[in-house]
Amino acid sequence: MTLIKQSTLACLSSLLIACGGSIGHDTPTPGSGADESSSSSESSASSASSSSDGGASVDSNVLMGVFLDSPVANVHYETQSQSGATSDAGAFQYLAGEMITFSIGDLSFPEVPAKATITPLDLTGSAEVNAEAVINMVRLLLTLDVDADPDNGIQIDEQAHGAATAVDFDQSAEAFAESSAVTNLISGSGSSQTELVSASEAQTHFQSTLDASVNNRVVASADGPGDTYELFNDAFGGEAVESPVCDPNEDSFGRRITEVMDDELETHVFAFHILRDVDGDRCIETITDRQRIEVKTYGASPADRVATEGETHTYRWKFKLDDGFQPSSSFTHIFQIKAAGGDDDGMPIVTFTPRAGSPNKLQLLHAPDGDSGADEVASAELAEFEGQWVEAYVRTQNQDDGRLEVRLTRLSDGEPLLVWSHNNIDMWRAGADINRPKWGIYRSLNNIDSLRDETVWFNDFCIAEGTNTCPSELNPTPQLPDEGDAPDFGFEADALGEAPAGFEVEGDIVVSDEQASEGSQSVKFSHPVDGQVRMRQAFGATATGSLKASVRIPEEVGVDTLITLYALSYNSENRAIDLIFKPDGTLRRREGSSQEDIQAYTPGAWTDIEIQWSELSTSNEFTLLIDGTEVGTFPVATPGLTPERVEFKFGQNSGAITEQSLYVDAISIADTLSGGEGGGDEIPEEPVDAPEFGFETDVVGQAPLGFEVEGDIQVSDEQATEGDLSVKFSHPVDGQVRMRREWGAAASGSLTASVYIPADVGVDSLITVYAETYNSANRSMDILFKPDGTLRRREGSSQEDVTTYEFDIWTEVTLTWESVDTSNEFTLWIDGVEQGTFAVATPALIPERVEFKFGGNSAAITDKSLYLDAVSGF
Repeated sequence: MTLIKQSTLACLSSLLIACGGSIGHDTPTPGSGADESSSSSESSASSASSSSDGGASVDSNVLMGVFLDSPVANVHYETQSQSGATSDAGAFQYLAGEMITFSIGDLSFPEVPAKATITPLDLTGSAEVNAEAVINMVRLLLTLDVDADPDNGIQIDEQAHGAATAVDFDQSAEAFAESSAVTNLISGSGSSQTELVSASEAQTHFQSTLDASVNNRVVASADGPGDTYELFNDAFGGEAVESPVCDPNEDSFGRRITEVMDDELETHVFAFHILRDVDGDRCIETITDRQRIEVKTYGASPADRVATEGETHTYRWKFKLDDGFQPSSSFTHIFQIKAAGGDDDGMPIVTFTPRAGSPNKLQLLHAPDGDSGADEVASAELAEFEGQWVEAYVRTQNQDDGRLEVRLTRLSDGEPLLVWSHNNIDMWRAGADINRPKWGIYRSLNNIDSLRDETVWFNDFCIAEGTNTCPSELNPTPQLPDEGDAPDFGFEADALGEAPAGFEVEGDIVVSDEQASEGSQSVKFSHPVDGQVRMRQAFGATATGSLKASVRIPEEVGVDTLITLYALSYNSENRAIDLIFKPDGTLRRREGSSQEDIQAYTPGAWTDIEIQWSELSTSNEFTLLIDGTEVGTFPVATPGLTPERVEFKFGQNSGAITEQSLYVDAISIADTLSGGEGGGDEIPEEPVDAPEFGFETDVVGQAPLGFEVEGDIQVSDEQATEGDLSVKFSHPVDGQVRMRREWGAAASGSLTASVYIPADVGVDSLITVYAETYNSANRSMDILFKPDGTLRRREGSSQEDVTTYEFDIWTEVTLTWESVDTSNEFTLWIDGVEQGTFAVATPALIPERVEFKFGGNSAAITDKSLYLDAVSGF
């Protein structure tokens, strides 16, 4: 079992009786209260712009975030729907899925995804507190503070907005301090400070902020059979488990919370069990109409595990309902937020409630008080959750006019299953002392014949107070290499102690001269603390090809090492070929959900691996060579896939800690059709093939082949510019609607596509060419079709008009570029007519992928549809 204590745990001595109160009020059923805001799985949100200071908004779906080192006040911000200045508390407003840009006068900070807490780490895209860009940004913010006292917040004076110009944060501390843009800003900022705060002072202050206001959280995770009840008691304080068994040692089943290995997550998880005909409610003999197994915080918990009036709390966890999960038509709760104290603490304030019906649903229920009943504010079909791991995120402001944000997201593909928020909702009961969370199975026995013995799996319970965060494992944004040149896959030209160039890395991964298979350098993977340790590279779809790599796995390593080839994205459904080096010296391969032994390998020595495949999506087999000798031909992990990317992973999960280090060297990727090397000395800058997508062989009503899609996107015969079929994008509800494809690094190339945009569409349509990953820092070229008929391009954080386009007809768009990482410009053609040569959105990037997006953000809803056809180039 693992308990990550990232805050100081101080247990209070007083113990309270487990959740109860009025038994009749502990079973919320949907009512007709006045606060019912939405009954859909994704609530709609207005896209009207509002100017604010971070206070309440007329749009109930507007979320609130905070900009920190200390709270940074009077910085301007802008999202697709909101704009204003941060409040004294550093607060800003946004809608889910939006991007946000902060600015001081003409100094614009990099655009980033809007979220609850944003710091200079987010703005620079760095994971390192001591990175130059991070420290320089913190130095400037501290220096601009009007009263030079960040303990009461950082207040930016209006004079600073008049004096600020663009600033380059990515330079040495000395060069930054001497920059005219910095010195001129400080002298005209209205701050009492006239000299730039030192780098050491800035780093100390920022680290203190991170420790107290960003990373102060508790996380309880399973990592092997053991004392589950004691773990939750330690994590949540007091007697945190509400069990139906008086003495588990005398019970034939034993404890109702166990730890089991989960094949999908590849880690241990908690299994919560309830036995229909055996279990009761907390071993209270007089309660016979319900049963429960739950964990909770309560009055005996440390202060930061429970919420007092006005406090903000964040909860994040994973859960999985079994296939065929049988909910009660009365009530079954798997999550609750309850009050404690006062006369109205029986009925929960918020519950996640699977409920039997036609169809079965997962309900989000809210009860403003215990007398009026609970309202269903959102729901989704239960079938979407059954057999699926889901990440749950809940953020609450605990007061009468409080806030509630809920997001349930499928882990396998990042698909949002239920999203709902409200920024003026009753989240406090009169006379209450605290609000507290509960997780588990709590259900009515009124319809016992429709129930069965049930198990619900949970893991990674996180609780954070205030601006502190519970990070998500979805869509991680690890620090990316800054190099624009094609990296050497032998790593000889890379800088020692730095992340390898050209790879996306997460965790402690650096170039090292301690070991090497070729030359004098390799990549060193270390896993001394919790967290993922993995290195990734997207090389583009390769139906026939090979991957070579050398690995040196030490003796007594204690954890797995994995080399995995993926298709469209990094998840289990796209896992094409998977090799697992077990710590006992056995090399295995994955086939479906099982692992099959191949042969032994030698720890402490370099092992050369070569994986070969031919037309993998149809042959569904690969050949493996070890140290130049063919071992055999084997079935793939998942049939029907074409490899597009590779991952080298150290440790089977985030909690697989070891004192030993893995070394990887001599990586190469080859397309054996063309003979083009994908590795060795450099990554190929030209793609193997220039694919064309007319969608004529695709299935109408299905997602287009060869693309990664999110949202309502399907092949259609309603419109076409060539042939009979195109791709139809619809955005009737909240959520991202986008279609993506990676083709590999192409410093010179072109992209052509035809779009059909209807009149009165009301939302943006975007064609964006990215570099190493899909985020604003890697946005190379960005074309925006505005709903008023204007075509724009993005340059930095601004949008520049290019020309106009017509509605209800096909428009052909072509982008061409030549050595774009150095020229930093591209040429745009509309319907075969050159419009001009323009600056890129972000300089020094090499295009690797494209995204077609309908709607400027997840809340950009419309009843119109976009059509896309004749995509080619790359």
